[in-house]
Amino acid sequence: MHTSNVVAWNAMISGHAKRGHHKEAIEFFLEMRKCGIKSSRSTLVSVLSAIAGLAALDYGLLVHGEAIKQGLDSSIYVGSSLISMYGKYKMLDAAKQVFDVMSEKNMVTWNAMLGVYAQNGYSSHVMELFLDMTRRTIEPDEFTFTSILSSCACFESLEIGRQVHLVVIKRSFANNLFVSNALVDMYAKAGALKEARKQFERMKTRDNISWNAIIVGYVQEEEEIDAFKLFNRMRLHGTVPNEVALASILSACGNVKLLEAGLQFHCLAVKLGLETNLFVGSSLIDMYSKCWSIEDA
Repeated sequence: MHTSNVVAWNAMISGHAKRGHHKEAIEFFLEMRKCGIKSSRSTLVSVLSAIAGLAALDYGLLVHGEAIKQGLDSSIYVGSSLISMYGKYKMLDAAKQVFDVMSEKNMVTWNAMLGVYAQNGYSSHVMELFLDMTRRTIEPDEFTFTSILSSCACFESLEIGRQVHLVVIKRSFANNLFVSNALVDMYAKAGALKEARKQFERMKTRDNISWNAIIVGYVQEEEEIDAFKLFNRMRLHGTVPNEVALASILSACGNVKLLEAGLQFHCLAVKLGLETNLFVGSSLIDMYSKCWSIEDA
């Protein structure tokens, strides 16, 4: 592309990155550098999102160097993008270093760092960072609570999760769909099904994630009858099951050796075009094996 207009280059890089054409976005960035065109904040944010979606750490280090060279590494949005990128590569120390050197931080920055810790299973770091936020009187948002609750989704952190739930109620996020889903998921994964169900029933709006969280929770705790009832209720409410719900309910069929029900759910998987999905396919094989129907498996 023969133009010195950085806006035009940014449009090409951003457009490819948003469409998932990560390689092409990176190639445009490299071509832009060859042409001697100086990157802007928008350039770096877009190309970093492409790098995070592709196994291309070398390019990430190159872009980080470019950001430092231009004094943009402490920019809120460039810095947040660098944090997220390093998090994708599980380079938590590098992500924290970027976070620490940033002179200004907003909710995007704090949530990026919280997300990195949560996605990599560092629940204690999530809580430390959250406490640091509260000491600085920074108001959490829905993404903050979603990250914190996802890190509490294990039995050891259940009590912390309950405390966070109280903060959610106090900050008036109890009716937020994303936060409500995270609460159901947290309680369900911790095996606290009564609390998960109570939160689920309180929800005014539900989506696939809501139904998946509660159904998976019951199947994991071997409460198959309740899982079947919830699955049927989900369909009556007009929610189309996705691969997570189908894989879970097929596992429930295998656990209690209900071959007839499993056959019906297999037909539903075919109808929805999910039979060849990796998760559904694995659950079908497992279900037929447990039901001693090896030929079907």
